[in-house]
Amino acid sequence: MGKTGDYLSISMDKKICRYMDFIKFMNLLHYEELFFARADKFEDALEGKIPDCYFNRYSKEQKLSYEEALKVFNKDKVKTFISCWNVFEEESYGLWKIYGGENGMAILTTLEKFKDALKYSNAAICEVEYIKHEDIDIKEISSPRITTPNGLNRNNFFVYKENYYHYEKEVRAIIATDERAPHKKVKINFNELVEKIIISPFACDWFVDMVKDIVSKKYGFSNIPIYKSNIEINLKE
Repeated sequence: MGKTGDYLSISMDKKICRYMDFIKFMNLLHYEELFFARADKFEDALEGKIPDCYFNRYSKEQKLSYEEALKVFNKDKVKTFISCWNVFEEESYGLWKIYGGENGMAILTTLEKFKDALKYSNAAICEVEYIKHEDIDIKEISSPRITTPNGLNRNNFFVYKENYYHYEKEVRAIIATDERAPHKKVKINFNELVEKIIISPFACDWFVDMVKDIVSKKYGFSNIPIYKSNIEINLKE
């Protein structure tokens, strides 16, 4: 997984999106930096977990003990950084509720533009595969590799998530580093990356107008379409 774009079955013109709140959106807009969270900070307790049955493929002589392997993995986990996106076919009410909230938005791009924006970042872009850790036959799964800046290859179990997250249809950019850090940021060109901006169905009309003014007038990105979600919501007074 040394090259950006490995482990993708979807086409480069496929739409992907990222749901976010207003503060995260403004941070992206103002600084033109894409935020990568550290892998051990995710809410999912099984994030990047090595399935127990993975070790069944090795003999006792070949494999490290389970405990030793986990020690190695946990050291790598704090040096791995992820930006999470979603394949966009239509808006998701659930993802709006979880990641967007009342004054949130979704930014849309294509996989090709996303790949191009990260071409100098050493990021590997891959689709998440949804599995059941307890039921999976690991003989049918290989552990893809991800390359660190110094050329070392590392096991990458962050391409697998528990099946109950399958609604996310997630695409990830994953950066493996040699040093621990609280997070990582990658410079991007906002205008070249973002194709459209959709504003939360829970937002008031004044908020929609404000975002349009900020993006087009204050920052000069008047070419980016901005519109409110097509999901109809009875807003509370």
